[in-house]
Amino acid sequence: MDEVVNGLRRRFGPRVLLCFEEFSNTNAKKLLNRYASDCVAYCDDLQGTATATLAAVISALPQMKGSLRDQIFLFAGAGETGASCADLLATYIAKEHGVPLHEARRKIYFIDRKGLVTRRRAEEEDDLEIHKLPYAHDLQECGSVLEAVEVIKPTALIGVRRHRFSFFEGSVLRDEKLFNEAVLKKMAQCSERPLIMALSRPRTLHECTAEEAYKATDGKCIYLASCPQESFEYDGKTIEVSECSTDYIFPGFGLGQVISETALVRESLLIAAAEAVAEMASPEDIERGAVFPRKRHIPEISAHVAARVARVAFETGSSAHQKRRDWLAVAKSWQFDPSYRPYI
Repeated sequence: MDEVVNGLRRRFGPRVLLCFEEFSNTNAKKLLNRYASDCVAYCDDLQGTATATLAAVISALPQMKGSLRDQIFLFAGAGETGASCADLLATYIAKEHGVPLHEARRKIYFIDRKGLVTRRRAEEEDDLEIHKLPYAHDLQECGSVLEAVEVIKPTALIGVRRHRFSFFEGSVLRDEKLFNEAVLKKMAQCSERPLIMALSRPRTLHECTAEEAYKATDGKCIYLASCPQESFEYDGKTIEVSECSTDYIFPGFGLGQVISETALVRESLLIAAAEAVAEMASPEDIERGAVFPRKRHIPEISAHVAARVARVAFETGSSAHQKRRDWLAVAKSWQFDPSYRPYI
């Protein structure tokens, strides 16, 4: 891999964008750790998913009652994907509220195949992965998602079972419908508008469906999934389910990196992309139960994401450009327009 990366940088320059795709999450994380400090290295399965998840949280926040600092997040699944989502979310909380990172992490909890990640487990288990340690809080042991919800009282429940160990015999996370009726009803007691994100893939592994979540919470929940789901009728209204997809992120993020000629992929740029996507959700989108705009708007969304990323890169000094530009116009000029002049 060093030979490939060094060859690409010699051929296309040190600011060439390297996208690590279709690696296992464990290997992708190792590659990012190896190259992120001196290359423009990006992994959509980790950074893209984390950015899309943050965008969903930012977009849903006005409906969730209270500030971001008031929310409590429980991740069901503690692999590299979940850790990437939590790390970016914690960074955003710290940035928005001016608190230390360790304090922001206190709002985030993990449950893995052995149960709730706690301080006791961190002290006693030799094989607890290092990315879980910042979220090993001093709490009682919980052996199920329902127990964890009862103890933590989260306002957001996020399913990210991407690791094969999640589905082994004896795993706490093994059940196909991990967010069952009891869990969802308890979430509705913990929050007036609980955020439910069923992000495990493929669709057969969704922790619950949108319809199940709406029925169990009496229509209180804000719901997202990682795969498309059909719209449905609830209480006389058609609910359209938002897909928490990296399609909203990586085209614009990559374009923003390229047009600004940034030297590295920084968390500030990922946050900028998330904020840009969240801002594109209209009141009409929110009214129909969605958190993101319809996918047909992705070309326009991507242009705004690219412009925001490029602007932040310029303002923070990580862009190669010396003069301020109309980044939105630049982004749109780089986009391919798949429309053709009729000749017949």
